[in-house]
Amino acid sequence: MTKKAIFILSFALFFASAGFAFAHQPRIAGQSAQDRIIGIKNPEISQAFYGNIKDWPAVYKINLAEQKNIYIGILSPAVTGADKDFSVDIRGGGKHYFLDGANYKWGNFHEDFAGDDYFKGPEGIFEFAKGETILTVFSPDNTGQYVLAVG
Repeated sequence: MTKKAIFILSFALFFASAGFAFAHQPRIAGQSAQDRIIGIKNPEISQAFYGNIKDWPAVYKINLAEQKNIYIGILSPAVTGADKDFSVDIRGGGKHYFLDGANYKWGNFHEDFAGDDYFKGPEGIFEFAKGETILTVFSPDNTGQYVLAVG
């Protein structure tokens, strides 16, 4: 193989891997009072918001220029003593959806990208209206670690 062919192949693989890295975007959700509302940009791209609620629900905001169907799911780290009662209330544009984690039979989920294991709660694809939609993640005691999957 010539040096030119190796360079072109290396260049192509570099950019291919960069596109893969942007396909799933993990985020650490704010935990302080000033981070109470977390903005979600590009909700059609797969993103995972890792959060820890303590005393108050976590609130996320999505602002859309046009109506879109968006995936929303809730997970919990698969560790001993993990909470499996997180719910997500979704409101905006006259629409209301509810992922009832307290009354859901959570399953197991292995995430290949990072190699992590989770308990998988309720999920769905929802029609989000143009404008602002608020997602509220909570549990009966408002404590515990969760992952909000969007996109």
